[in-house]
Amino acid sequence: MFSAFGMSATTSEYEYRDINHLTAMQDRELGCFAADRTRSPYIIFLKVPAKILQAPLIPFESYFLHDQVLIIKMESRAHATANEEFAQLFNKKLEEMGGLDEKLRKLGTAHFEGHERLKRADKTYLPKRLPKGRSRQWPTLILEVGYSASRQKLTNDVQWWQSESQGDVQIILTVDINQKRREIIFEKWASTGQESIYRTVISKDTSQTSIRATNQDPLIIDFNGLFLRDPDGPIEGDILFRLDDLKKLAASIWEEQFEE
Repeated sequence: MFSAFGMSATTSEYEYRDINHLTAMQDRELGCFAADRTRSPYIIFLKVPAKILQAPLIPFESYFLHDQVLIIKMESRAHATANEEFAQLFNKKLEEMGGLDEKLRKLGTAHFEGHERLKRADKTYLPKRLPKGRSRQWPTLILEVGYSASRQKLTNDVQWWQSESQGDVQIILTVDINQKRREIIFEKWASTGQESIYRTVISKDTSQTSIRATNQDPLIIDFNGLFLRDPDGPIEGDILFRLDDLKKLAASIWEEQFEE
């Protein structure tokens, strides 16, 4: 089953029995994941009734309505650092544009419902003021952080946001953290298309102090795509994550990942 979702072979699968069994298996997997960070961060539960979604403390990543498959994602410290460091830097850049951080709904890890799946991203954003006729069902910007041996899961998730939102999700950012070495892939995806429109690989050898990047250009979050309007005045404009920003973000992630 794991291969159908683009997950690595270290992903554990269980058939659902009851809530007590689910939480017990979740606790066991968390222990295994804490001991070996190269394991898959995902747990798959089969034959899970939809009513379980109402239970507290079930932080599921996805639920497939027809197949009754529940996917739980365990968050590593490196993963959490990527989420929080990105959010802080992003908010700071918006604040410097005349307080634009207050013009966005920061929806965090809220779940969004497609035709056959409930899913959450790591960070989601939506303007507080929308153009006439624009639904609030989908965010304009999402962040997906991957911490797995398989990139296919991250690619599948990008395609799901694109297809299910029918283009309403304008900007998809992915941060793919290599589990074994100091290497992180930052990518930006448009509302359509199977290839990313921006990509850089940030890496560092353990024997070196300098951080390398395969692309020197900044990662640009388009103002129009984020806010669904044109910039108003010279202070507003595209949000740029320059190379120094990405290197600092990578360094913060590695500090937690490898306990530097």
